[in-house]
Amino acid sequence: MKSGTVIHGTLRPEDLIPAFADELASFDGVDDQLLEEARNLAEDDFETDLANEIVNALIDALNEIEPHNYLVFGAHEGDGSDFGWWPNLYSLEEDAANEDGVIKVNDTSDIPAGWQGYVMLVSDHGNVTLLAPKIVYEEVWGVV
Repeated sequence: MKSGTVIHGTLRPEDLIPAFADELASFDGVDDQLLEEARNLAEDDFETDLANEIVNALIDALNEIEPHNYLVFGAHEGDGSDFGWWPNLYSLEEDAANEDGVIKVNDTSDIPAGWQGYVMLVSDHGNVTLLAPKIVYEEVWGVV
């Protein structure tokens, strides 16, 4: 999964539900019952509480997908009509502080030999890049 927008510029359930359902369907092992309920919602049901419940259930289901790579699904904090995958810096910082599968470094040369977890690379300007372990570390996402 990549960070960024899935749908932008709308809060209407009739727009959000198909976009969220399509995003959820792109992953393996998802809740087929929820997808069926979302896709079978009648046009006149979009103005009901049921539509809002389905929007929330789809967001919850998307946030349960693994591996999450420290991304959360929801509205962008700077634009409530921009829904997508956004870095969860709080969770990343917490895991780095506890060295729970993440270390925080200022330079890739500071990565300990043999380290197999994520690397939180923080520049001197405060930019954050998440690196995932591969043969060489590969960028997952970055925040400027």
